[in-house]
Amino acid sequence: MKKIYKWIAEKAKWTTRNTPRSDYLAHSFWGDILWSNIGYLPSIILTLFIPSYWLIILPIISNVVPAGLKELSDGNGNGNKDKYDFFYTLTSLPLKIITLLIITYLKLNG
Repeated sequence: MKKIYKWIAEKAKWTTRNTPRSDYLAHSFWGDILWSNIGYLPSIILTLFIPSYWLIILPIISNVVPAGLKELSDGNGNGNKDKYDFFYTLTSLPLKIITLLIITYLKLNG
């Protein structure tokens, strides 16, 4: 039984060491839930009626600009400046761009 407890304790340590900080998880969460959806949802709706590859710019702008402004604000002393915060905010953006590309391609060529 001690071996099982020891094995579980080792796995728990590994999980703790390999989990991003809660700050990174917050950036990823809010970047996905709020910022990227502000541009993504209108892009999907517009792509259904007016398919254009230019609509891919909306989620990029709506995610990159707030992430960059937040890091500039942090750099001015209003928070914790960390270069990885910017990248964690953009984690969901590639998947949303790929889906928009697929939808646009299918609308234009389907």
